[in-house]
Amino acid sequence: MNLHSIASLHPATGMVLVIMTMPFQSVISINLFSLSMTLTELATVFALFWMLAYRKGIPLRITVHALPAILVIGYLTLNAGWASDSVSALKELFKWLQVFIVAFVVADLARTYRDIKPMAIAAALVLLLEATLGGVQAMFGIGPDSFRVGPIIRAYGTFEQPNPYGGFLALHIPVALLAVWVLKGGHRVSAALILFASILALTLSLSRGAFLAAIVGSIIVAGLISRKFRMGAVVSLLLASVTLSILFAYVDLNLNRLLAVFVADLYEVFNSITPENYAVNQRLAFWAAALSMVVDNPISGVGLGGFVTHYPEYASYLWQEPLGHAHNIYLNLLAETGLIGLLLFVGFALHLCGLGLFNNRNWISLAGLGAFSVYLTHGVVDNIMVGGIGVYIGASMGFLLHPVLAVDI
Repeated sequence: MNLHSIASLHPATGMVLVIMTMPFQSVISINLFSLSMTLTELATVFALFWMLAYRKGIPLRITVHALPAILVIGYLTLNAGWASDSVSALKELFKWLQVFIVAFVVADLARTYRDIKPMAIAAALVLLLEATLGGVQAMFGIGPDSFRVGPIIRAYGTFEQPNPYGGFLALHIPVALLAVWVLKGGHRVSAALILFASILALTLSLSRGAFLAAIVGSIIVAGLISRKFRMGAVVSLLLASVTLSILFAYVDLNLNRLLAVFVADLYEVFNSITPENYAVNQRLAFWAAALSMVVDNPISGVGLGGFVTHYPEYASYLWQEPLGHAHNIYLNLLAETGLIGLLLFVGFALHLCGLGLFNNRNWISLAGLGAFSVYLTHGVVDNIMVGGIGVYIGASMGFLLHPVLAVDI
């Protein structure tokens, strides 16, 4: 049996493997050019080859709608070339490549429900596994003391931290809500179970940013879900705006405080740190460092993956450890890739959201819009593209792109 015959067994086999390996991604890794590739990253490469083998003889029609994605990944590749730390740059570039490979594969698979059904089943199983594990961690106090809030330990699943775990769960909630609406019979019951498990586990993570992001995504889906509500889009956008206002209030985005950090008036800002405002002040310190990098490198940034490398030059005296990123995807991109990178990404994101709104009667597109909105909203306070979550972000992009990246048969 040749490769094409094997691949024709089911086109989604590669993506199913990617999804199922995510909870176990750190079990197996290989070193490639001084970089460590996880099991999920290896599976992503396999998924791409599997899809190409399945598509042998069937040409792909890459339309103008793919141009924003091509521009983003092309510029990130160029930007990585002038980064001062080539290893960190390649590591970050591989993250983005994984996202876009998944988006490309899922956009091809999402043409029919038959092709994405195995992916949905695999994602549901992984979600239930993570939700169960998080529940056990919270109920039985399994985890570091730093995760303890009152009588429980914040749930973190296999993600090592509660906030990425919360972001992972939040991505599922708008999709599960949509599934409850569109599916029938036993499938609707299963979707309701997944929705309940997601909300419960998210609550146990105590991730406020993820919770509010899930609300935004769910409001958008709920506002567009029925033809009966002609004003659904307007109402959903208004409610999303209110929720975003609450989010900004939560992170305490006080311009004077941020400017005080930026001009290094650190004592005035940080002299009253408490357990309640510690996370807020820490984020402000990271954001101030990112803004300082932008002032020094406004056009092209410090280089992809360079936030951690250059952070010691801009760190406040209380937070010397960068913790991987700026805890804001927009500021992180601005610091690392400059105005060019941020504008390309924002343009790409707006294009995807526009596709989702234009195709809102297509439930696959609507699912992608809900999940992608969660990512963009949660990105205001954190970067959840860790622990393999980039797979789900890429899938949401693929759902949005699928109507315009069709195949010629």
